Amino acid sequence: MPPACRVDAAMNSIEMAGTAFSAVRSNRSRSMLTSLGVTIGVAAVVSLVGLATGMGDYVEERFESALDASVFRIGRTGGGLRDAGAMAESARRPDVTEAQAMALAGMMVTDSVVSWSAGTTATVSSRGMSVEEVTLNGVSPSWLGLSSLDIENGRVFTEAEDSVRARVCVIGADIVAEIFPEGLVEGSAISVSGNRFMVVGSTAARGSVFGRSRDSFVIVPFSTYEGLFTNLGPDVEIAILPASGTSVEAASAEAAGVFRVIRGLSDGDDDDFSITSQTGVRESMDETLTVIACITVGIAAISLLVGGIGIMNIMFVTVVERTREIGTRRALGATRTDIVRQFLVEAVIISLFGGMAGLAAGSMLILAARAATPVPASLTGFTALAAVGFSTAVGVVSGLVPALRAARIDPVEALRHE
Repeated sequence: MPPACRVDAAMNSIEMAGTAFSAVRSNRSRSMLTSLGVTIGVAAVVSLVGLATGMGDYVEERFESALDASVFRIGRTGGGLRDAGAMAESARRPDVTEAQAMALAGMMVTDSVVSWSAGTTATVSSRGMSVEEVTLNGVSPSWLGLSSLDIENGRVFTEAEDSVRARVCVIGADIVAEIFPEGLVEGSAISVSGNRFMVVGSTAARGSVFGRSRDSFVIVPFSTYEGLFTNLGPDVEIAILPASGTSVEAASAEAAGVFRVIRGLSDGDDDDFSITSQTGVRESMDETLTVIACITVGIAAISLLVGGIGIMNIMFVTVVERTREIGTRRALGATRTDIVRQFLVEAVIISLFGGMAGLAAGSMLILAARAATPVPASLTGFTALAAVGFSTAVGVVSGLVPALRAARIDPVEALRHE
């Protein structure tokens, strides 16, 4: 194309855009109402994507099991149950016992540490103050060595204390704040469901996950827990740390085989226990969050479809209203392509206006979510570009059919239109 033609084409494009802006401005209220569907759709998609991304980051940052990341666990039920039938089946399994945990510790060769724990809830009180629904865990002494708990004051209990069923405990930061606001002192005592315990240590605060505190707990020796809080041997969860140089997969495969022998299972029997790792649970949670995000974004995208239909309808009305103008432009030399471009640009402008307004509204919703919740919701550059891109696409798709209809109008008939 010669330089002069390129300049003319550029001038025509600028003039066309200016004409389209003028047409949109002349019907400002109608244009704003027409773009409302796109605004709502883009705001919903942007905010939901931001929340889903923030939720994933929050889970990644905050999802820490009570044990080290390399530790895997054996229990009667597992973290991979996805339906009611599987949950009902797991409830019928026999309990995992302390004796089985001790047998596993004696038979495995790829383990570094085998520990076990059991839990319930209890009421903790002291000096006239009380905290209800506190998590009470009875653990073997080696369990504390595997955990991610940081002892802030005092110490952990010893194997000797476990062997004599000593009434000693380690408490979480929430219990310290509620019952010992002036600070924990040596020899402090609490009552756990009516049983007196001496507090030997407290842990550093770990915060909350999804609004649930991770610092409202009491940890006691397993033998003490077994003697005071259950008449039968409690259903335990076994925690296993693989030996140095051994992968979680290799150690868990050996543990599964050994535990089948301990549980008396034959070759044709299904496992009546579950093995889970932090990685597996995290992957399952990430998968669930992804599905939820896709569903919610898909529902929000319906608003974009509704917005596109609204733009298409108003563009059909615009074509009818401006039929005489179309005839005049054709008589002055405008081509069908010029007419198509003009109405397409108008549709894109209306859609982009809605998209930008939706992007601003979505950004404000994300900021509100960050301020009101611990979820680090965020707006990424990709999301912003995608919102603009979707808005443009909605405008093109919605305006194409009305633009083609406008271009097909007979110029002579158009000039006669009243």
